[in-house]
Amino acid sequence: MRTQINMRINQPIDPVFKKRVVIANPYPSRKWPLIIGICFIFSGLITAIYFNADIIQSSKILSDNLIVEKPTSTTQEELANLELSEVNKTITQPVPSVPEPPSIDSDLLLAKAKTQLAKAQFTSPKGDNAYETYQALVKTAPQQAQPILDKIVAWYFKQTKKYISINKLTQPKRGNAYDKYQQLKEIAPEHQSTQVLLTQIVKLLHKKAKRQMRRQFYTTPENNNAVRTYRHIVNISPNDAIANNALTEIAKKYYKWAISRKNQGRYKASLNYIEKGLQAKPDDTELNELKLVVSSK
Repeated sequence: MRTQINMRINQPIDPVFKKRVVIANPYPSRKWPLIIGICFIFSGLITAIYFNADIIQSSKILSDNLIVEKPTSTTQEELANLELSEVNKTITQPVPSVPEPPSIDSDLLLAKAKTQLAKAQFTSPKGDNAYETYQALVKTAPQQAQPILDKIVAWYFKQTKKYISINKLTQPKRGNAYDKYQQLKEIAPEHQSTQVLLTQIVKLLHKKAKRQMRRQFYTTPENNNAVRTYRHIVNISPNDAIANNALTEIAKKYYKWAISRKNQGRYKASLNYIEKGLQAKPDDTELNELKLVVSSK
């Protein structure tokens, strides 16, 4: 049986001997626990770093997935809204109208109108003329009805031009250009040919009225005077400034002459001038008031 004796050896004092003698660690039991402790510490740090890096990487991947998925969801919603908008647009878009084919009645009316045109039954007799047939046809087949109206207008245009060429503007006997134009205006007021005739007739009537004014044919002769001619112009062109001003001027002339005759005591002559002035301007205030005064004498 051995007995372990712990014995502390002191360092040699002799310097020469001290350099040559190596004495073991006096505390051998403390070295390995320290080393083992340090190893455990380093191992724990490495493990912590590894797990933290894995958690950070996992969090980044999860965050990236969330960021990527969000716009994907928004894009799908936008696509759904876009498709719904296109569907609504298709539903609400008006469908172009397709003209219906003419019916059997339209074909019969068209044939009837052509027959009436061939017989020159443009606006007469009543109940059997092309214009009345046109009015019925335009309700069901407007495209086929338009040529019928054009042919009626063409006939009136030709007749009116014929009267103009022989200088029969407003003569009351055997027809005149003014009357033919009036008939055409009733059936096709907006037609281009109607507007052309209006311009030509008004221009010719102005020339005629100027000649009558120069000759002082204010109200006489009966069918050849300025008042009658200017009245024709105003009837077909109400806003004609020249014609309206001329009628006012004529009315003022007769008012002046009527006052002069009244002051002379010639009441009958005064009343005669008043009546002529009222032919030019029937609603003239001064002439109508003077008429009351003179008529009471």
